Amino acid sequence: MPIKARWVYNLLNILEPGDKNNEINKKIDQILFEIAGKESRRKIKTILLRYFVETKKIDARTIEVQSSPLLHYSKNYDFKIMKPLYLEVLLIRGNSIKITLNSILKKYENTNFKRKDVMDIVSTKFGQRRSTEKFVDNFLKVMVEFDVFSKIDTGVYAIKPKIKLNEKQKVLFILLYSYYTKTSTIESQTFDLIPEFGVFDLDFDEILQKYNGKFWQLSYRAGGYLAYITQKFDIVI
Repeated sequence: MPIKARWVYNLLNILEPGDKNNEINKKIDQILFEIAGKESRRKIKTILLRYFVETKKIDARTIEVQSSPLLHYSKNYDFKIMKPLYLEVLLIRGNSIKITLNSILKKYENTNFKRKDVMDIVSTKFGQRRSTEKFVDNFLKVMVEFDVFSKIDTGVYAIKPKIKLNEKQKVLFILLYSYYTKTSTIESQTFDLIPEFGVFDLDFDEILQKYNGKFWQLSYRAGGYLAYITQKFDIVI
């Protein structure tokens, strides 16, 4: 089931740490008012909770919302700031999405591609399954939603220009990467080596130097900077 970035933003703005099943379900229903079917809402809820909401299992039937960077940042920054950061987290946490996107970026950098091409990639990578067509359709819709692809014609797509990030977004991008990959040390060239991050226009040297001593500690080694993250996510820039 495809998701909209606005749904993520609206949900994270009304969820609170400590919310449990009933509160979570009510708030998800509130933001998904345009979705009529119960089954569709259930599928979207599963995706939202899997990728964008931190929860803790209290018992066999109960989950509880936990504090997290996305929850904190979404309450302190506007939708325009947050949208590409949701994409970052989706690419970190969504393995099948990441694998499919990387194959497309490698093969179709300067040319249009068709839905059938994506079907072939997914079938080769994961095998032909009953759910393949649905996955491909949802994947394409999500990539269009998050400004990675543009839809040229029926079943025809193109990779859009790299997504540009402003100063705040770059700082949050680094802190989110540290949190969701569970690493406190990041080399400046790290992001250049992550193929799926090729959808972003990333240049962190100036940001790393400007916020040295505030959000991280820098050391220099041959080839670039090494940043040791010292700041927890509960910040407002």
